[in-house]
Amino acid sequence: MKKLLVSAAIGLLGWIGVTAPAWSQDRAPSPVAPASARAADSADDAALIALGRRVYREGLGVDGQPLVAVRGGGLQASGAAVACVNCHRSSGLGAVEGNIAVSPITGRYLFGQDGRAVVQQNIRGVKAFNQHHAPYDEHSVAAAIRAGVHVSGRALDPLMPRFQIDDASMKALLAYLRPLSSGVAPGVADKQIRLASVVTPDVEPARRQLFIDTVTAAVRQKNGSVVHGQRAMSSAAEMLLRTARNWQHEVWELHGPEETWAAQLQAHQARAPVFALVSGLGASRWAPVHRFCEQQAMPCWFPSVTQPPVESETDNYSVYFSRGLWLEADVLAQRWQQAGAQAPRRVLQVLGDAADAPVLDSVEAAMAGGSMTFERVAFDAARAPALLQRLRALGARDAAVLWLRPVQVEALVAAMSGPERSQVRHDGAALVWSGQLLAGQAPNLPPAWLAASEVVYPYQLPDRRGGSLSYFRQWLQIARLPLADEVLQSEVYFALAFLSDVLVDMLDNVQRDYLLDRAESMLTLRETARAEDEAREQSTVAVNRGPRAGLRGVLVERNVATRPLPGRRPIAQPADSVEPASELPRSEGTTVYPRLSLAPGQRHASRGAYVLRYRPAAAPGQAPQAEALSDWITP
Repeated sequence: MKKLLVSAAIGLLGWIGVTAPAWSQDRAPSPVAPASARAADSADDAALIALGRRVYREGLGVDGQPLVAVRGGGLQASGAAVACVNCHRSSGLGAVEGNIAVSPITGRYLFGQDGRAVVQQNIRGVKAFNQHHAPYDEHSVAAAIRAGVHVSGRALDPLMPRFQIDDASMKALLAYLRPLSSGVAPGVADKQIRLASVVTPDVEPARRQLFIDTVTAAVRQKNGSVVHGQRAMSSAAEMLLRTARNWQHEVWELHGPEETWAAQLQAHQARAPVFALVSGLGASRWAPVHRFCEQQAMPCWFPSVTQPPVESETDNYSVYFSRGLWLEADVLAQRWQQAGAQAPRRVLQVLGDAADAPVLDSVEAAMAGGSMTFERVAFDAARAPALLQRLRALGARDAAVLWLRPVQVEALVAAMSGPERSQVRHDGAALVWSGQLLAGQAPNLPPAWLAASEVVYPYQLPDRRGGSLSYFRQWLQIARLPLADEVLQSEVYFALAFLSDVLVDMLDNVQRDYLLDRAESMLTLRETARAEDEAREQSTVAVNRGPRAGLRGVLVERNVATRPLPGRRPIAQPADSVEPASELPRSEGTTVYPRLSLAPGQRHASRGAYVLRYRPAAAPGQAPQAEALSDWITP
């Protein structure tokens, strides 16, 4: 590894040597213009930049008409299809398209000779950097855009469209590119970066504390690898440019009514601006945080929430693990639609939180026009016996969808009498539960009730994710944290680890839009490579441990101490169930999700779910066994 880093560093030194800053000759100072004139010029500049933004992002000229361009092979296209953002991305810092490295085109890279202007570009997993070129000027940029001529005189790649663009639109575009992704982003300093995590007040206290403990441990571990601005085992480029930054992290705990959250967030940001909101914890009320991030153009990075706002599908700055309850509702509706005549005729939806009502509306709207009828009841622990009567009244062709959290399930079970605990009518209705609201665990029900239940499950099946989470579970041991909520804790661990990986590759280009651009391009490759590396390391560790690994020889994992949250079953890992390296299932990622990926513009990294059922535990103290009733359903 050290040899590879040294070799890459030498190559980068040569690159930077070629592009050493060339300082221009001093110029005579210009006369200072009156304040009114400067204000007018500033307004004109802002208007021109706004027009340039439309050229760049929408492919529209200053007259509002679509720009026309010719692609390789003579194919003509116009408007959004040829907008610069498609290839050069929102940040303007480029990307990789197959074997083609798309160059950065911001002012810092087009017009200057900044020795630190380095973009790390991954081509099929091989580290590469943007290529040095002489500075462009307005005329050479126009030649590149209109005729596909590089500043060196060679022809640009045929993938670069040749635009029919007028002078006014060209001027606006250049005005937009000059300041794009330049300057210092909020919360970023030379050797540190400020981050925050938001916790909403509708989260259970024990869950809030577990979240804070996990975030604190992950930040502490990350900062422990940075000494005097230098990270151990960092990339060659990061080592040479010394771009490693310490994290200053704080938790923004919101209080009071939802209507006051926006003002609280703005006050936090005004007091100590942060670069991004990383991870985060909320229940069903997250929309004010989402809107704050959009208004601030601030990344909201993989929060753990059950119901992202509907607009998250089209907005830009918030990235989620999945669509949450909206996804589960669509999976449930699709399953019923495919069942045809076997679908339930009558459905009772039990609402555990008033904020989840739009999700229930979505299920009913999807099934509108058919023969299925719906009823709805709000859960109230004090009226749990009445709900049990409603459930008993449902027949074999009916179903009940219970959108309940673990503490509510406990309240429902507590209201059951002896006979109800031990049996359910054989012709009774199917009970359907939300896997996300149950935090990925089996509902804590009497055996007969559990046997009548199905769960919409947006995670990897429990018996298949051992390989994906083995590294995470070992990290918990090192951090001395209990495994109390595997879904929440592994989401937090991933959010911070992935952020660290992306920031390493960003080098000195710590810009908010670039963070999202890199997330889209890195996520799938990063997860695949990290899973392979972890599996390889586990195998190596198992071999090196030899007979001292344990009674079975090559144990990969140790027992993990557990401390379940209220309303949740313990997550047990008896020693005789620990898997040797040879038995670990093949993994495609490092999370509780089967796989995560983001295409340009996508903001939900996992897009499907299983439907499963649990077999009641065979003996006291054992956990119920999950069994998939469906393939991975992607609505």
